[in-house]
Amino acid sequence: MLKELERKMQSEKSLLGGQLGFESLQKALQENRAVCIAKGAEIIAFGALWPRENCIELGSLWVATNHRNQKLGSQTFNSLVGMVPVGSVFFLITHEPAVVHLATKHGMIEASAGNWTEVVPWSASCGPCDRLCENQKITCPFRAVSLECRMFLKK
Repeated sequence: MLKELERKMQSEKSLLGGQLGFESLQKALQENRAVCIAKGAEIIAFGALWPRENCIELGSLWVATNHRNQKLGSQTFNSLVGMVPVGSVFFLITHEPAVVHLATKHGMIEASAGNWTEVVPWSASCGPCDRLCENQKITCPFRAVSLECRMFLKK
């Protein structure tokens, strides 16, 4: 099932590829930092928390195309928020309107372009980014732009 999930998630242009490998998904499940919803033998929703430098990222949230708009994203998001240890800096970066809605619904606050790397270390927020070369990340035109990379935080 995870091999099929890996294939489906990697076809989504909005998910960061490095976190979508079979081994990464399996490790997230084994370490109890992932939520997986299945219908029969098919995984229809998945989400994972990714430990970063002194913080935790909700870095994967996926619902099968034919199961969207059935509140599975909200259910998965809610379960993941419940897994975050109290007192941890918790963040996500997204451009998806549905995820923006979930973040604000769960009391997350949007970071501004100016304070983005002040609240979450550079290596955790922009370091894993695969949109730009390293030397372009410092002046990233996508950071804190509607329909581009938006960061939401919960402390």
